[in-house]
Amino acid sequence: MNPSSGLQTALNEIRNTLIDNNTLYQEQIPLVNEYTSSQVYGQSLLNLPSDLRNKFIQSLVNRIAYTRFMMDYYENPLKELAGDDLPLGAIGQEIYVNPARGRVYDINDFAGLLAKYESDIKAEYTEINFDVQYPVTIIRKELEKAFVSWGDFESFLMGISTSLYNGAYIDDYKYTKRLMTNAYRSNSVQMETFTFAGDTPTSAELEALTILLRETYLNMQEPDTAYNAWKKVGGYGKAIVSWSRPEDIHVFLSNKLASQLDVSVLANAFNVDKASLKGKVHYIKNFDLVDDDGTVVFDGSNIIAFICDRRWFKIRSKDMFMDEFYNANNRSWQSYLNVIKSYCYSMFANGLMIVKALPTVNISSMQFIETAPEVTAGEKILLHITTTPFPATQTVTFTSGTVGKATVLKKDDRTVEVTGVASGSSVITATAGSVTATVTVTVNAAD
Repeated sequence: MNPSSGLQTALNEIRNTLIDNNTLYQEQIPLVNEYTSSQVYGQSLLNLPSDLRNKFIQSLVNRIAYTRFMMDYYENPLKELAGDDLPLGAIGQEIYVNPARGRVYDINDFAGLLAKYESDIKAEYTEINFDVQYPVTIIRKELEKAFVSWGDFESFLMGISTSLYNGAYIDDYKYTKRLMTNAYRSNSVQMETFTFAGDTPTSAELEALTILLRETYLNMQEPDTAYNAWKKVGGYGKAIVSWSRPEDIHVFLSNKLASQLDVSVLANAFNVDKASLKGKVHYIKNFDLVDDDGTVVFDGSNIIAFICDRRWFKIRSKDMFMDEFYNANNRSWQSYLNVIKSYCYSMFANGLMIVKALPTVNISSMQFIETAPEVTAGEKILLHITTTPFPATQTVTFTSGTVGKATVLKKDDRTVEVTGVASGSSVITATAGSVTATVTVTVNAAD
């Protein structure tokens, strides 16, 4: 079997690169052509002085196996969800500027000339949170066997690149899926509840779900504040106005649910044919979080579907490179593919999770926003608490330490109405599980 043209080119390029600084390599390693024997070539290589032989192996992995890996990796179907590369530094910044608000033209509005119209600018940050090495070991004996034929040698190289590809692809898939589940787990994405009466959805329920996805798909194309999570997670200032282009909207469904949905109906919901649907709808086994041992650490069965702008995924590559060394102790070459990335999600972009039930997120700490509130006897004021994490869902109760001075009426889990009763003071307590916050309200006598 003759070496393929691609392999010939790659091996000869390695040869030409190495002979630039050492003519000995040119003398001992022949050019590869259709007549070159794999066994003769392999023997010539293995007989090289150790420094030249090690340089060749390093070049082999970097030039051939790594190149094939990159080709496979960037054909990854999840790649389109990734953003651009992260520049120098470990933290990325994204700026969003809300649309300017128009004002009615008034020829007599001279004061408007001096008015200040500040842009409503928001910023969010992403950081490196994925720094992983994928090792591959090339054993001398295995390399010798690979040179039995050019076909065996190409299979050997394919095994190296496949090993790298599988490791990185699985992690890329796992971490991308993890973003969605973590957003649900932390209540950091917009959600809408949808329930099935039984374990298996009825035709009517599936139709209703498709209609909901279709409605959301259309709504996301209009400027609105309803589908991004900026205010939900405590973002500062005004709510963000966001919208999505039709081609940027993606849907994620579990395999179990997808197997019951009519593909034609789903394609019609997104105004695409069946072939185009493949790029817009992604099917995954489930939304569980699983550790490296396969143990489920978080049950994601409450997640039915996720529809979002592809920009919701903030997946950015920082670096990807190879390191290698020769281990004389066991006569092997060790290569490491280093992948450094950022896996985050955006509070600026549209995203709606359709769920069976909202998540439970406990409060770790809280405090009253008002530090020295006062109220007149017979009147009412509102007090507010802020929690960590901000979108916690745990129930909060409010009590008054001295009801003869002030009483409380809960408005919601972040707000309490305090009514002054008589001159004096009362300690107002907010309680969530074992976490409490207090503030003293002064009640002034009525005039």
